[in-house]
Amino acid sequence: MYSFRSRHAWIVPLLLAGLLTGCGASSAQTGTSGSTLHVTPTVTPSPTVTPTPAPIAVRTIAAAQISGPCKPRPGDTTPRYQIGDLVVDIPAFATLANPSVQIPDGTPARPLLLRDIPREPPTNPQLGEGGGGYVTSICNASPTHTHVLQSFDLRIAAFTPYTGQLYAWDPCSGGAYTRAMGVVGGCGGAFRTDLYVHATFPSGAAAGATVAAPQIVLPLDNSLPQSRLPLTLSPGTGTTPNVGISFDATAPPGVYTFALGVAVDDAAPSFVALGKPVLLAPVVRSWSGKACTAPAMLAQIPATSTDAYVCPEA
Repeated sequence: MYSFRSRHAWIVPLLLAGLLTGCGASSAQTGTSGSTLHVTPTVTPSPTVTPTPAPIAVRTIAAAQISGPCKPRPGDTTPRYQIGDLVVDIPAFATLANPSVQIPDGTPARPLLLRDIPREPPTNPQLGEGGGGYVTSICNASPTHTHVLQSFDLRIAAFTPYTGQLYAWDPCSGGAYTRAMGVVGGCGGAFRTDLYVHATFPSGAAAGATVAAPQIVLPLDNSLPQSRLPLTLSPGTGTTPNVGISFDATAPPGVYTFALGVAVDDAAPSFVALGKPVLLAPVVRSWSGKACTAPAMLAQIPATSTDAYVCPEA
């Protein structure tokens, strides 16, 4: 299992009531006085139609256009999404997602200069909750209005199948190798947000599949309190949610693009792109710095080299 974070349409029914009238002697009902009795038809009440709520329009906004308490830190020029009064950071990988790096298909089994490895797309990141997945921040930029963050959804916005033989380097498990320092690198640290949601897609979910992302409460030993949905955002306040993703079974190999649905007040969810597309596929061969210490690999690294290398594992 991979762990990877209008208008209102009013419908007015029109009921056509047939009026039964007398038509000749054979259709009339005659009382004792000989007068004709007319039957009044029964009219069925029209059902009450509740309009479907529409999503709030989403647009991108430059950092320089944001003022007040939601203004980005000096030097931060990254654009944001705007959903009504809410300013939403473009979701990115959380600190502990730690994606691997794809080694190009067909790369020969020999030492590879680290600087020559393309870094896109991120490969097999940790998408579970509690540090992995994606993280974003949501801030109410209105100076006067309070809004309620109701819920989150998650959607597979796009999917491209991958049919190659995946080679990958996991910086956390094997580091890189240099002649001067040997094997270097690794991962660690801690990560915390104040709101966690997690979405689970069924096996074989395709582009367009949308599921609810309910809140989960993690047993974290940390002084930062965890917020609860629905969450009231007063003017100038916000929250930082962490979005985890999983599939019920082995996901079809491919490049996935996710979108996060944010439901505000009484509106339907408004969707924003969740960071970069990610490659999710089984690894056929792993590369690491540790593998470079094998004699056959070490012999191919120049003795005077100051570069970092990764090598194929046996």
